[in-house]
Amino acid sequence: MPKQPTSSSKPDSFGGSRLESILAFSAIGVIATSIICMFVTLVISASNQNSQPAILAQIPLFGMPLGALLIIALVVVSVIRRRRENQK
Repeated sequence: MPKQPTSSSKPDSFGGSRLESILAFSAIGVIATSIICMFVTLVISASNQNSQPAILAQIPLFGMPLGALLIIALVVVSVIRRRRENQK
């Protein structure tokens, strides 16, 4: 019976580097936090409450561009890794 390859030889199941994983999960976390803050701000505004924390409305102003920059960095790192793999 032939042995099946184990996935323990690679650190990531998709073959990416640790930096790619960090960038991907950071982008997901930052964007998800920004979207949650936007929905909370909309719910507070819709319920006619005047006491809304100012930071809650400002998190998406910094989170969305940061998430976009993280995605761009992820694409750049991925392209560089694939280019190096193809040269070998």
